Amino acid sequence: MQKRPLVFSFHFTRTTTSSRRNAAVPASHPISYSTTIDFIQTSREKTEEAKLEVINRSCTGQADLKTEVQSLRKTVAEQDARLQYYQSEPYRNEVLSIRRHLRVAEEHEPWWISQRFTEITVKVDDISGELSELLLPLKPALRPTARSLFERLRFPHGESQPSARRISRHSVRPDEYIDFGCRALINQFLMETMFNDHEFHPSLSPEENHILHSRYQKIRAQDPQVIAGHWRVSTTKSLGEFHKDHAALAQWFCEEVMTPFCSNIYDLKSLSQSLDPITLELSELLKLASEWRSFTNRSVVMYDFHPQFLDPGAELDTREVEIEGAKSNTPSSNMVLLTTRLGLFTSRTLGDSQDIDRAIQSKIGVLTSEYFAVET
Repeated sequence: MQKRPLVFSFHFTRTTTSSRRNAAVPASHPISYSTTIDFIQTSREKTEEAKLEVINRSCTGQADLKTEVQSLRKTVAEQDARLQYYQSEPYRNEVLSIRRHLRVAEEHEPWWISQRFTEITVKVDDISGELSELLLPLKPALRPTARSLFERLRFPHGESQPSARRISRHSVRPDEYIDFGCRALINQFLMETMFNDHEFHPSLSPEENHILHSRYQKIRAQDPQVIAGHWRVSTTKSLGEFHKDHAALAQWFCEEVMTPFCSNIYDLKSLSQSLDPITLELSELLKLASEWRSFTNRSVVMYDFHPQFLDPGAELDTREVEIEGAKSNTPSSNMVLLTTRLGLFTSRTLGDSQDIDRAIQSKIGVLTSEYFAVET
């Protein structure tokens, strides 16, 4: 069977009028070239901003990294210096000395040391009371007041005397003037000669004491009490036992301080007795205080003891002081007239630059001018 060839036929319809073509096909919107350009520019700006942000972040990160590297280098240098110190011969000798002394068994409770300190404060009261009774037969040249008592007391060298305006003008009996005034003067003298915290050892010069005191404070800041205390004990023992000339100090104090103070209201030339017994008592007091200080520095490891004194005119803290003769109907001011009794604080180091642990063994006895107010 013979196949027929496929035949395709195409039919073209020609439209001669453009209106028909336009009617069949809807007109398209015209292209806005300005909008397209704005879009391209905005895209480019955003791209540039993104690039700048990446660059800024990179720069900031590099700066932070540089700072961190510098900090780490500084830390490494400090640790390296510390390591070299710990490997040095002086430090090894010091550690060896501490380990050797750590074998020494000693333990003194703070209350026992405080009890021995009370013997000193009681003796101060005895001396001032004895002097007051010794001068009692004399006729006072004037009637003292709380303010005149305040103005006749000694003040720290190099410091201006505080204003006496806040001190009342209440009358003071002559015997109280001598008793309280001499107590304050003796207490201050003890602090200057026997209980000076900046004096590491009485045999050393001021410059040597400054060096050892500074060294000890650094040790106390870094190491716990067991190490700092043993360093103090071993160093003090290595310097030997030493006491000042108590008799000479007592003689000077009696002639240069107490006699002029008592002469403010009494004519001592008319006194039938000499003040030699008082001078002897003062010498014994200084000896007792010196022995107490030497004992605590050379024997007590686990605590440091600090006698306390408040200068005339100082602000008082009721947590640390005991106001003598405080009256319920007369509120006391917060200004110290004088210190009647030394206080005693203890401290214990914790090491690693931590705060020092402090405790009050006995409060500071003080007097305010309101003590002399007449009760109504």
